[in-house]
Amino acid sequence: MHHEPAPEPGTPHRPHDVGGPPSDPVVRDLCMSVFDRWRCALADGHEGLHAAEVEGSSTSWNDAASGRRLRGL
Repeated sequence: MHHEPAPEPGTPHRPHDVGGPPSDPVVRDLCMSVFDRWRCALADGHEGLHAAEVEGSSTSWNDAASGRRLRGL
């Protein structure tokens, strides 16, 4: 079992620290648009179509389809 060394005295504790690698800041900067089971993987504030890829399948959609289900179109 591997243990991380104790932090230096006076080092502020951050609640999200769990001893693993730092979280990827890009995750928090992703576009929030969703379509059916897809979530846009582009940066927040991007221009043009939304796009996503999951397990080798990909799709793109415009703002009019955001938040909707495929069956509803």
